[in-house]
Amino acid sequence: MATENDYIPQKQAVFFNWQDNHINVLVAESVGWGIPPAELTDLQGLQTIYVDTYHVGSKEQKLTRTAGQAQAFRTAEKNYKAGIRKFNSKWISKNDSVTDAQKVDLGVTVYDTVPTRINAVDFAPQLAVDEISVGMHKLRFSNPEDPHSRKMPRGQKIILRTAIAAADIPESEIPWSGSETVTRFLHDVNYTVDDKGKTAYYRACYESNRGERGPWSDIIDAIVA
Repeated sequence: MATENDYIPQKQAVFFNWQDNHINVLVAESVGWGIPPAELTDLQGLQTIYVDTYHVGSKEQKLTRTAGQAQAFRTAEKNYKAGIRKFNSKWISKNDSVTDAQKVDLGVTVYDTVPTRINAVDFAPQLAVDEISVGMHKLRFSNPEDPHSRKMPRGQKIILRTAIAAADIPESEIPWSGSETVTRFLHDVNYTVDDKGKTAYYRACYESNRGERGPWSDIIDAIVA
């Protein structure tokens, strides 16, 4: 959905029509919404200056406007937009008397108050040992559906499990430790001098913002240097 700072149209002609509707709705509904008349009058004052300068200094008059008229219009437009944002932040956004349907009529942002719930994906992250140095493995994670991107699938984070043991043991005997959350495509795993020469095992899965996990990746391993 739109953010609070982008509901106002940027193109001059589009904004001109938008603001006209915006003010008309405010005038019609302001009493029911508990908006003080003086507040609306101040905003209408900015509108008057904007409209007057628009008709002589906007891009639609680029063949006839002077540099001074163009600058006056830009200043009036900037001040008017700032006034609209301040007015809406104070009297519209958190006003319980203004329904979502009325906000749509005004042309302002309607916030989704219920977080979007993302289901678990049905695939595992790709996992590789990107670098081996003394006492450290740098792991690289990638999205198999978009392997050239560093981004996680939408609404997902990575759950990593690690183990340290002798080499060549059956998968069923790998002594997995607790899991940790990974949110970046590169992740360092550090080891002590006592782990030197042992084999580190890794596997990972995605977890959604609902706490649901997808399938585990294939197990990979690397010797601790």
